[in-house]
Amino acid sequence: MAEQTNDGFKPVYINRLKTPVGRVGWPKLDKPDSTGQFADNKYKAYLIFDDDADLRQLKKACLDCAKETWPGEDMKKLQFPFHKGDPDNPSDVKKGEWFLGRTFINCKSKNKPLQVGSNSRPLEGGIVIRGGYWCRFAVNAMSYMSSERVRQPNGKVVTQTIKGVTFLLEAVQLVREDETFGGAGGMTTNAAADFFDDGEIDDEVEKYDLSEENDPANYGEDPANYDEDPDDGEESGADPDDLDALM
Repeated sequence: MAEQTNDGFKPVYINRLKTPVGRVGWPKLDKPDSTGQFADNKYKAYLIFDDDADLRQLKKACLDCAKETWPGEDMKKLQFPFHKGDPDNPSDVKKGEWFLGRTFINCKSKNKPLQVGSNSRPLEGGIVIRGGYWCRFAVNAMSYMSSERVRQPNGKVVTQTIKGVTFLLEAVQLVREDETFGGAGGMTTNAAADFFDDGEIDDEVEKYDLSEENDPANYGEDPANYDEDPDDGEESGADPDDLDALM
């Protein structure tokens, strides 16, 4: 388990980012995840994207956040929140077939995220966002630094420093329902209406170099994407404990 050792570290935030539409996986939106092996008492959900989803704005925000936090750092040595489901990775397989071969992110928050409908108004009539529904998220990018004790092949335990960017979940917009899978603070209602109704892509995003060499999705991955155990019927994420104080 990771340990908090980032004394004096100040995270950088890039707020109010809007994701493309994707399918929700293992949502914990009405109450925090408080049961299971990897429970961390956070609200959380995965968002799984089709291949044609435009992730440029999210990737640019992550790179900008990292570069502001660690000027001159080699971005390829950092952890980023984009993961491609790998059929040879047991952790990905346990999440479900819809994750395999698709890019996904895992977003969390200590505060209950606002949930709105396609009209950007709060959900009514007992509607519950379930795994498999199509949604978009409002997220905040946040840089973090932590340490983790890792046992080497020779048995020696060493401490490694982890630097990266993760996504904090602020709001969820239900776009449409679909066949379900994976179980069932922040923004005001008026702000959500303005936010989700704005479909413009920033000019700086259009000009940003996100070629394969500069794409953060090809760099290290946020530990929040790993060590999930959905067998208990609920998403049970595993952000390192040393991020708790920052989120």
